[in-house]
Amino acid sequence: MRILIDTNILISAALNSNGTPYQAFVKARADVLLTGDKDFLEADIDNPVIVSAADFVIM
Repeated sequence: MRILIDTNILISAALNSNGTPYQAFVKARADVLLTGDKDFLEADIDNPVIVSAADFVIM
């Protein structure tokens, strides 16, 4: 599965769980969010799994 999500969509989805970007993100049913964004990495989110590039490589 390949999903390319624009950064603005991710930020909008994180800020508002009632908005269209969030609904689109949920519909894509992403298993993993690969990011270097410290805020995402430190967030207490279980689904999807949020990992850095370095952690993803060793998964």
